[in-house]
Amino acid sequence: MGPRLFEQYALPALNTLCSQLRPLCKGVIVHICGQLKSIYPQLQQLQCSALSVDAVVNLKQLRREVPGKVIMGNVSTFALAAGKQDTIQALCQRVEYLSSGVRTWNHHHNRQYPHYDEYGKASNGGKIRC
Repeated sequence: MGPRLFEQYALPALNTLCSQLRPLCKGVIVHICGQLKSIYPQLQQLQCSALSVDAVVNLKQLRREVPGKVIMGNVSTFALAAGKQDTIQALCQRVEYLSSGVRTWNHHHNRQYPHYDEYGKASNGGKIRC
């Protein structure tokens, strides 16, 4: 979907969902798959608490082009589904390194979502408060 169609159809629909969910949740995350370069200007208008992006997105470029947005994700969903724990940890560490200077959801909202230890056990019993 190009920028014109995204702005005409997807953006209003996503913003409607975000505005309807916001009173029910502490935060609304929108995930968009694929490369986002062509819709950077429209992403600035997205009214979500955090933007989750695909592994193909250049975080530094996204941060530069869409300032002020909380960014998360950037880890391969294929790796998350089929990867071993050490592979997933390495990918997450790579994202942390690449995203230097990027505000993250966890940094600003660290009390809303559980923190997981190295064995995948959540510090609050796995409860995610919405």
